[in-house]
Amino acid sequence: MDETTRPSEALNTFLNALPGVNSWAMRKGYLEAGIRDNDVVVWSGMLDSRTILLGGSSSSLYFSTSADLTGGPLVVESPPLTLTFMNDMWAQWVTDSGMGGPDRGAGGSSREPVSP
Repeated sequence: MDETTRPSEALNTFLNALPGVNSWAMRKGYLEAGIRDNDVVVWSGMLDSRTILLGGSSSSLYFSTSADLTGGPLVVESPPLTLTFMNDMWAQWVTDSGMGGPDRGAGGSSREPVSP
């Protein structure tokens, strides 16, 4: 490896680690605030410039959770007319629910197993 490839490798390492570090920090913040795994956090309003959220939009209401699957599968019930998705810790898509999922926004639960 020569000197010219090191900066790009450092940048690549940083960018690849960012989603996992963000997920870890959000979960840590939730736990410190008394929000347990599988509790759902619902933002009370739109995000603004003071909100610290990686990739957040100021035109959407958000809810999120840190799902704990160590006890086995988890059934997620979505409210009607939501656009809901689940990503893993590395921000990789796992499944959709709500308007983009099998319930097409009608609400309820999807008991169909998903594999990441």
